[in-house]
Amino acid sequence: MQIVSLRLENFKSYDDTLIEFTAGTNAIVGHNGAGKSSVLEAIGFALFDHTPPGYSQSDFVREGARSATVTVTFLSSVDEREYRAIRRCGSSNLYQIYDPDVDLKVCEGKADVLFFLREHLGVEADTNLSDLFSNAVGVPQGLLTSAFLETPSRRKPIFDPLLRVEEYKRAFDLLNGPLRTLNQRQAELDVLISGLAARLERLPLLAESVGALQKSIAAAEKQRVDLEAQKQQIQAQRQATDQLRAQIADMAAMVRQAQQQVTHWTQQTQSAQERLDEAVHAQEQVEANRAGHEAYTAAAQAQRDLDADARRRQDLRDQAATRDKQLSLELAEQARQQALLAEIAEAETVVASLNDAVAAEDRVTAGLRQAEHRAAQLRDLQKQRPRRQKAVTEAENRLASLQQQLAQVDAVQQSLDAGRARLDEVALALVAAR
Repeated sequence: MQIVSLRLENFKSYDDTLIEFTAGTNAIVGHNGAGKSSVLEAIGFALFDHTPPGYSQSDFVREGARSATVTVTFLSSVDEREYRAIRRCGSSNLYQIYDPDVDLKVCEGKADVLFFLREHLGVEADTNLSDLFSNAVGVPQGLLTSAFLETPSRRKPIFDPLLRVEEYKRAFDLLNGPLRTLNQRQAELDVLISGLAARLERLPLLAESVGALQKSIAAAEKQRVDLEAQKQQIQAQRQATDQLRAQIADMAAMVRQAQQQVTHWTQQTQSAQERLDEAVHAQEQVEANRAGHEAYTAAAQAQRDLDADARRRQDLRDQAATRDKQLSLELAEQARQQALLAEIAEAETVVASLNDAVAAEDRVTAGLRQAEHRAAQLRDLQKQRPRRQKAVTEAENRLASLQQQLAQVDAVQQSLDAGRARLDEVALALVAAR
């Protein structure tokens, strides 16, 4: 950092003064009381937040003025830009950093300004700027060597921050971790090296074993190739054998099939001869028993006719049973209708009696509705009565007809029984004739 200028307004003995500095070393000279120390105090107050021992900020204000202002213009070595540190004390306080190039206030407030100044002064963030100024930068006149004359206990808090001893100690402590890690890694590598050395001792034996194994592998590979060739030959022979076996099996199947055909045709021939013999014998028997056969044929035809008559008679019986069942249903329906007529007559009586029972109007009304419903049913039944009566008459007629048919069936059954007896006699006669 390079201080470019210092402006003092109502600061101690200064009314409004601008002091400019050049690069390199600048000397501030003057008589006693001319304000040389005030220049140094103003720089310490603005850039290092330093107040001389026994001073207060009100002591910086010029006699008769309300406030004092210190403006330090400096060139930062961080970004090579020019900034102004402005600090006012007295009746009103102000502490800010201003950038004249862009006409912008960079920061304001003691905490932010001191943080900015530490960064551009190149010191640690926790550095006490006031102590740095009083012990190194702005040592008062006559006290430049006084710190070196102090006791070790009093020199330590002065020089340790200046020499950044705490930072070196902290760096040393932080390096203990990597050092321990390196030592641990070194120990692990030593163990690994020992193991590798032990394994290297076995290397010649392992090399010999590898050579022997390689020879064994080569011999085994040659043997595998030979066996593979033999395997292919055997597979080819096996395929040929399988083909021959399949051909033999096909030929054996053909032989068995031919034998079966021979056996079949032999049996067919024998069977044909037997049937021929039987036919000749049967022809002889037919010629011998032609008369009996004709009688048997006639008897069989009579048997078939009788069976047909029996089936017709059974059908007539089934029809008679169906008509009997239908007649029973119609008679039951007629009985139900007659019972319903009786209920209707009773309902009409109830209706007549309910007409006199005016006090039970609700009950009479319900009974009347029921009676009307039954009367309607009665009227329907009366309308259906002639038709149902006609149906009953027709059923009775059908029943009489069925009874006549049953009588005919019985007569046919008797004829059938007589025919069967006749057929049995004819059959016995045929057997006796044979």
